[in-house]
Amino acid sequence: MGALFWEGMNAGSVGMAVIGAVVSLVAKLMWLAVFKHIDRDLAPADQQWVAAEMSKANAKLAIAGVRRQAAAAEVRARLELLAAERDLNEIAGLDHFPAAEKVITAEQVREHEDAPALPEPSLNRANTVREPVEQGPNISHLARVELTAGASKKDAVEAILAKVPDAKLASVEATVRRERNKLDSAGYR
Repeated sequence: MGALFWEGMNAGSVGMAVIGAVVSLVAKLMWLAVFKHIDRDLAPADQQWVAAEMSKANAKLAIAGVRRQAAAAEVRARLELLAAERDLNEIAGLDHFPAAEKVITAEQVREHEDAPALPEPSLNRANTVREPVEQGPNISHLARVELTAGASKKDAVEAILAKVPDAKLASVEATVRRERNKLDSAGYR
C-alpha cells in the first residue's frame, strides 16, 4: 500500500496515490475475511487426522509422479533399444530389398565384380506378362558392406564405382560419407 501511495505521489497525482492505496487495503481486508470464514478451529485429534489424510494424499501423488516418470523412462529405453536393433540390422545388411542376402561381405562383392549383368527385360507388348526384375544391391548397401569390412572411404568409393560404373562419383561419395556417419553414430568400428 505504501509503495502504491509513494508511486502516485511521485507521479504528481494525489488522487491516484490515495485510490491505489485504498484499493490495496480493501483487497487485503477481503482476503482476511475470507480466510477467517474458511479457517475452522479443530480439536487436536481432528487436526492430526486431517494432517494424516493430507500426508497420505501427498504420498499417493508423489508415488504416482514417480511411477509416471519411470514409465516414461521405460518407454524411452524401449524405443532406444528398438532403434539400436534397427541400426544393427541395417549395418548387418538386412535391408529391405530382394538381393540383400546375396551380398554379405566386401570380399564377396569383389569376387563377383566380373559377374554378368542381369538380362534386360524384353519390351512389353499387348497381352504379355512381364516378369519382375530382381534388383541388385543399392549404393547404400554396398557402402555399408565396404565400410564394415574395414575399407577406407576412398577405397569404398572406388569399389562401389567398379561395381556400379554408371553411378555418379559425387553421389557415391555422399552416400559413403553418410553411411560412415551412421556407423560412427551407432558405435560400430
